[in-house]
Amino acid sequence: RECRSWIVDSGGDVVCAMATQAKARVLLVDNYDSYTYNVYQMLSVVRVETGEGPIGVQVDVVENDRPIGVQDLGHYDAIVLSPGPGTPENASDVGLCRDILQLCEDVPVLGVCLGHQALAYAHGCKVRKAPVPFHGRLSRVVFPRGG
Repeated sequence: RECRSWIVDSGGDVVCAMATQAKARVLLVDNYDSYTYNVYQMLSVVRVETGEGPIGVQVDVVENDRPIGVQDLGHYDAIVLSPGPGTPENASDVGLCRDILQLCEDVPVLGVCLGHQALAYAHGCKVRKAPVPFHGRLSRVVFPRGG
């Protein structure tokens, strides 16, 4: 894992800031879906392997209609965009997610359901309704070569 934030420790050595943290920080954007706190529970038990050994995860939750400063996003090791109602084409449905996807180039982002759709939409993909609901089913994803 590549370090994005360096600090000078008490001995004057430059070290990865994450190695000095008790926990990795994850921002979970709540798109007002009841499944969001299931995602929260799953994230809160994750252990991240570092050069100094495994560390836990601190999950901070923010609703998608709350402002957050761009400078605050850099304090996170990862961002998760939760499920929610609506469509990524509607700015009020995805709220803060749209800003995060435009501004965060150095922080890994995972999208779940609406969050995943928002991620695809932000990168130029078309999001359409499936002919039938597909919740909870596995399906093969095929990527065309060169695309």
